[in-house]
Amino acid sequence: MAVELAFIQGTSYSIGVALSFASISLLLFTGNMYLMLMSLIAMVFIITAMLAYIVLAGWTLGAVEAVCISIVVGLSVDYSLHLGHAYTHAGFGDRKGRVKQALEEVGGSLLAAALTSMGAMAVLCMCTIWTFVVMGSVMLLTLTWAILISLCTLTAALTLVLHSLSIYIYIFICFVLPTILMFPIDTPSLSIYI
Repeated sequence: MAVELAFIQGTSYSIGVALSFASISLLLFTGNMYLMLMSLIAMVFIITAMLAYIVLAGWTLGAVEAVCISIVVGLSVDYSLHLGHAYTHAGFGDRKGRVKQALEEVGGSLLAAALTSMGAMAVLCMCTIWTFVVMGSVMLLTLTWAILISLCTLTAALTLVLHSLSIYIYIFICFVLPTILMFPIDTPSLSIYI
């Protein structure tokens, strides 16, 4: 029990530190506070989804899972950072033109990078050693969420008007909608978590 509590405390601390450094990096590289906040929301969603996956899979938080969660933070910021950097340095003045140019410049390479990484993780999921299966499945889902959020919801949010309303729309797209789709209300196994 003490070991699991130490894993939980250490993992929570590493998530906080990693999110802080990722936010500072995003702010330094893009110079855009709004983009940093949207990417931070996306990272928190991806981490939350992975923690929910670990709980719903029935795994306990051990050394492998703790390392996986620490890696999730880095994987969740990668695509958002590249897309945000391309968006910031796009030559167009309006948001739609900047998003289009950013997607033309880095969209294909981001998708190719995600697909090759997901292919490697799919191979790990077929291993007989449990450590590789856990690492592969967590990383595969993380990469899937990260590329979908970067290429779909982040670009949609960047295209929206930069008012306070758009951040609420983004939160709805990232958190509420996937939660509704992932966890139907009539799921009996979730009743123990509510």
